[in-house]
Amino acid sequence: MAQVEYHPAPHKQSPYMWDFPDPITGTFPTYAYDKMDLYNKFHRANYIGIVIVGGSLSMTLFYLVVFETKGVFKPYIKMLLMCSMSDMFFWMFFTGFKGILIDGVYFLSINGAAKHFDREVQLMFLACYGFGICLIHTILPAQAYFRYHALKTSTFLSVKKTLFLFIFSVICTLPTAYFCRAGFDYSAEIWPNYNYALLWYKEFPVPVAHIANIRHFNVKMYFLQATILINLSFGIFIYILRLTMRELNQESNGGFKYSNKTRQLQKQLTRFLICQAMVTFCNSVIPVAAILIPLFMKIDAGATPSLCLFIVGWVPAVNPVLSNIIITPYRRFIIGCFKRLIGAVNSKVSRNSTDRNHSAMISNT
Repeated sequence: MAQVEYHPAPHKQSPYMWDFPDPITGTFPTYAYDKMDLYNKFHRANYIGIVIVGGSLSMTLFYLVVFETKGVFKPYIKMLLMCSMSDMFFWMFFTGFKGILIDGVYFLSINGAAKHFDREVQLMFLACYGFGICLIHTILPAQAYFRYHALKTSTFLSVKKTLFLFIFSVICTLPTAYFCRAGFDYSAEIWPNYNYALLWYKEFPVPVAHIANIRHFNVKMYFLQATILINLSFGIFIYILRLTMRELNQESNGGFKYSNKTRQLQKQLTRFLICQAMVTFCNSVIPVAAILIPLFMKIDAGATPSLCLFIVGWVPAVNPVLSNIIITPYRRFIIGCFKRLIGAVNSKVSRNSTDRNHSAMISNT
């Protein structure tokens, strides 16, 4: 049996968690073990699923936005790109987190591809992921405003103004990336010389885990900023959506101000934006709240954060699916691809069957 490599003292990759001997025997185990082994297998399967399915769907949506946004939807390509790009960014930095929450201490262990990098790179991935969670919310009011401006003024924002709108959303979200990284980097120092491995699962050797202690200022700032930003984004989004619906339902000369064609287009865009909001609310806001409330109240939530992160990770998969169903050109393109594929398969099967029958007739002759 290969010797297990362990660290009985703080080290560069894990300065706040290290292996400790058995309290009864005073010796270190001679073999690796993990109390959550079955859970870890499910975790790895979920990670692979998100990487493959989420990546395929988010890139498909990006392709459709760039190359298949046609007809009356063409002027809205800049708005649709905001959604697609935020989903792809969020997916790119998903790294398969395994978490635990005990006594106001939030642990995150990276089990995805980023686990092979050093601690600084892992913290960068973690900061980008925390930033991405907030970005998918702050982009909602930007998209809603783009659509409202087009309806109200009958003109579309220029590339420069749309870019400014997107950058403004990014700038509003950037502080969360800083405080996320700083919080998970050194907030554990608030308990000097404490071995946080005592709070971790029964696992040997102890993995590299990043720690956010809610008692530290940076951790409080990150989660408070994220909470305010997400709630403010939803509030602005709902307000702009109400203005849009009020504008759309205005009457003029005894009838509606806008034509039926315009109203049908706007109905699709409304469904698109509402679905985005519902996806982020159900797949992000609720799971994040399930982490934040126990964290601030210092309630032991165990492995609940990991289950919540499972749900959050599927945003880049669910969002493109709903977008492709709602937006007519995308739906027609995908249905057309399936029809051509089925037609090609049926044609090949029919040709093979004909060839076999012909060969049988020749052999009988």
